[in-house]
Amino acid sequence: MSDFHHKWRQFLAEEEPFQKRMRQNLPGELDFLLSTGDNDKREGSGVQGMTKPSGKSAPPMGEGLRLLREISEDEVEHIRAAIDEMGPEDLAFNDAFQGDVRKVIAFPTLDSESELGQFLAVFDKMEYQVDWEKGILTATRVLKDSSVENLVSQLMGGPETPIKTRKIQMKVGKFLKKLYELTSKKKELGQKVFDHLESIGYKGQPDIQYVQQFTGKMIEAALDEQEQKRYQQITDHLDMYVGEHGGEYAVKMVKDPEIVNKMAQYWQQNADYIKKNLKDAETSQYSIIISRDPIDILRMSDFNKITSCHSPPSRSGGESYYKCAVAEAHGHGAIAYVVDTKELLQGTDTDNIEEAEIAINDAQEIFYDDIRGSHIGIIEPISRTRLRKFVYDTPDPEGGYDIGTQLAVPEKRVYGKQIPGFVSRVVQWARENQKEALDNMPADAYGDGIDLNKFTLVGASYEDTAGHKGRRELMVQLTGRPNEDFDGQVGQDSGPEDELDTSMFTAGQIEAAQARVDEIVDEWNNRYQAAEIEASVEDDDGQVIIMLKAWMKVQWGVEEWSKLPASTSARWAVSELNDLGWAWADESAAWLRREGDPRFNNTQAITLGFRIEPENIPDWTGMPFTADPEEVEDFGVAVNAIDDMYDGIKHYLTRHYKMEGSMVGGRFLNMAIEISNNDIDPYEWTLELDDRWDPEEATIIVGQVEFFFDADELQWNPQVLQQVLDSRDFKLAIRKKMLADAKEEVQTEYNIDIYDQGTGAMPLDNGVNYEFAFVVGDEDPDEVIDLFQAAVWQPGTVDDEDKLREIFLSTLETIRRLRMPSGMQGREPIEQLWDDESEARYQALVQKSDPPPAQNSEDENLTESRLNESRDTHRMYKKWRSFLK
Repeated sequence: MSDFHHKWRQFLAEEEPFQKRMRQNLPGELDFLLSTGDNDKREGSGVQGMTKPSGKSAPPMGEGLRLLREISEDEVEHIRAAIDEMGPEDLAFNDAFQGDVRKVIAFPTLDSESELGQFLAVFDKMEYQVDWEKGILTATRVLKDSSVENLVSQLMGGPETPIKTRKIQMKVGKFLKKLYELTSKKKELGQKVFDHLESIGYKGQPDIQYVQQFTGKMIEAALDEQEQKRYQQITDHLDMYVGEHGGEYAVKMVKDPEIVNKMAQYWQQNADYIKKNLKDAETSQYSIIISRDPIDILRMSDFNKITSCHSPPSRSGGESYYKCAVAEAHGHGAIAYVVDTKELLQGTDTDNIEEAEIAINDAQEIFYDDIRGSHIGIIEPISRTRLRKFVYDTPDPEGGYDIGTQLAVPEKRVYGKQIPGFVSRVVQWARENQKEALDNMPADAYGDGIDLNKFTLVGASYEDTAGHKGRRELMVQLTGRPNEDFDGQVGQDSGPEDELDTSMFTAGQIEAAQARVDEIVDEWNNRYQAAEIEASVEDDDGQVIIMLKAWMKVQWGVEEWSKLPASTSARWAVSELNDLGWAWADESAAWLRREGDPRFNNTQAITLGFRIEPENIPDWTGMPFTADPEEVEDFGVAVNAIDDMYDGIKHYLTRHYKMEGSMVGGRFLNMAIEISNNDIDPYEWTLELDDRWDPEEATIIVGQVEFFFDADELQWNPQVLQQVLDSRDFKLAIRKKMLADAKEEVQTEYNIDIYDQGTGAMPLDNGVNYEFAFVVGDEDPDEVIDLFQAAVWQPGTVDDEDKLREIFLSTLETIRRLRMPSGMQGREPIEQLWDDESEARYQALVQKSDPPPAQNSEDENLTESRLNESRDTHRMYKKWRSFLK
């Protein structure tokens, strides 16, 4: 190993002499492997036209070829001290690695192509320990309480619900039966929600395909109170049984519970076979390389299929925590990679993984990366996880404490391909190779537990399984002991990261990145209809990071509003977008105000703005940042999909403000919804919408009333009566009387339109049935809607049988007088034609009694000529009535 480090350091310090000596021992066709690319001063075509060697044609890694430059030369400088000064004894976990830098361990996995392998993979994914010989599975799970009562209690500041831990131990068959019952019941209740959404013509975005997409309001609208509670209980228990990482199976099983039923049948029919042939389901396709080599750690996310926030600046996809990788490369951690076993053996020219381990320990850099033009290693890792450096105090016999015992503690999170059992296999290796360190861990005050207060996490600050709780989880995972066996908290020492010269990470990168980012942002902002994005490049403690923001503005003309509500009302409006499943709409900072609209020559407009949360944007990474300027283009594309939804977004926001009474048409919409819900039920009037099933799409509301005119009782010819009732004068006179009191109450001069299609007379038996209808539209002023309400069904209005009878009969009497010959009408205006005598006749008709004699008291006050004129008019009226008969 000392020879390996000597050659490595020599290569970095003075490359050319080393290359010259190596070229002399290489076949001519492999000479290109020592080319330095653009920096190669030798004449000739160099690497042009060459392909990556593979299989037996690839050089063995043990031949001491040049260090691969997948990471940039500047990035190698970030760990030069580790390369130049640190030998194996200075790196982390020397005892566990037995002096080696890399270890190769077998990683038997399930054959995902076989039926048995697929069956077993389900239990692996759900993280159950299964004793297949006995057919019993075990796991410790948490049962959540997601009930509405519990959520409300927490929102109101109530006590947190105690965590309920459940020890699951049951037969495989019984477990599958339980899973089938839960998924079937959840599907049954979920179908009710689907049916409800279909019945109301739900057209929200995105399309609801799975029960997991239901919102609380959807469930509340479709299920009764008991069903809601049952639905939530089933969900909590199902989440417990499938586990933290079994969600994808829960989605599939609820959609089709027969999947579970078929698994149960498979187990019932093949239990004996599975117990006897479990090994047949395993394959040696993969192996695991566990490495504490500085270059391997630095490149923990420097691969096509494995990128994260630890990726180096030269590779897009991360960089925000790249310095963590640099810190751990200085002897403060290790890394485990899953590799293809066949590729490993070919690349090392060996026959088994034991020989391959020797070869890769004699090699320099082992992993391939075509992006930067390196062509020595041909192994490409598939997955990776970290091993964190935990250190605990070792008692010193002479007094005090020496910091001396290290523990390699595997992380829980996996980057790259999610292969079941990867972390478990690394944990197994860590246990087997650290028995002494595990046995000597400091005990707690009671002597039967572990005192975590004496442990410290040393190295990088970023944690996948984070905080005191996360570190405890990692210790539980490593030791296999229950959570209750640990007391205290593991501390953290990020000194190795804090002491790095962070300026080396971002020199010259920020300006170049910002220039490119600005180009992309400007292009997209010029294309958007209503959205806007912003990207700012920052130096985040030595890391280049691009912070991403997005907004949307929705605008209306001032004339569309009846009043402007408070700016904070926008939060409630935007929250309704969340209820539709559009979680990217951030209600917390939404605003509403009057401002100039450049699209309309800066005329006044009402604008609502809200932030678009990058974490919830579909087809985006879910991060509010990136390390690659080119990914800002992808961010722009993702926001553009939301910008294309502008019309739908505006529709729902408009609907909200109409229902709040702030926009023109709001009174109409609320009335339409109340009518559709049968919340308005007048005694005499019938109310109809042109779209009763979807009141939000209604454009008119019709209020209709009918009255039967008895021709015999009225002493009218039915045909003449029908003609009079169908006349325009009669309709207008009816409207005037209908609206008189309501107009005074509303204080308006508006009228309500007569609905001609619903107004008219039709002969019926010995009389005429008359229908009269008002109509209001969604574009009518709110005053008209208020007038309609006041006239038609508001208490004390014409929604009364007696009042309607009075209006129809008195109006007919007035029309009768108006249609007399001019000499019979008199010189009085129409209002005056209805004298006391006419009133007496009308009242007698209404009461169905004989008309009383005229009031002489009033006649006595008339002049003689006026009295004679009144009598003459009365006689002419009698003759005219006889004529009509």
